[in-house]
Amino acid sequence: TMNQTADDFCVLNYDDEITRGIGERIAATVGYFSVNTILKEGCFLRGDEIVFAANGEERVLMKVSDMKLLGIHNVQNVMAGILVCYFYGIPLENIVESVKTFQAVEHRIEYVCTVAGVDYYNDSKGTNPDAAIKGIQAMNRPTVLIGGGYDKNSTFDEWIEAFDGKVKALVLLGQTADQIEACARRHGF
Repeated sequence: TMNQTADDFCVLNYDDEITRGIGERIAATVGYFSVNTILKEGCFLRGDEIVFAANGEERVLMKVSDMKLLGIHNVQNVMAGILVCYFYGIPLENIVESVKTFQAVEHRIEYVCTVAGVDYYNDSKGTNPDAAIKGIQAMNRPTVLIGGGYDKNSTFDEWIEAFDGKVKALVLLGQTADQIEACARRHGF
């Protein structure tokens, strides 16, 4: 970013103090996105709406519920993508249509189907506690979680703590089942 000129563009997360500070020090045109702050310029989240602000005008682009992706991290990714595309001159209408039709990456909080009113998601790419936490945080209703697998010498405390009332049942399998069960019980789950 320090080698960018006034002819360049830089997309940064306004919610992160470090990246916000970088944006204040560079010559490039900065496009900020935020899920916590209403911006005068950039892309931000207001309630369930993704809003684009430029030249003193705001435009609601879409509702988060219009996306086929779950999780605040995906909202952040989408807003960053919107800004990049905008800087490349792609019309906002085309960007929004692409976002609305974009499917999750295979096995990464991927919608599978709905059976008897129950939505099924495949998050088998969440192969470590940090990635699995993102999957849990993305769930927006009570969840039955199937977890476990190979022992990668991970700890599970943060993962169990991330359940935060979202996980109503835990089904365990594989080499780590006993370790995860013991950890869950220590945390009162």
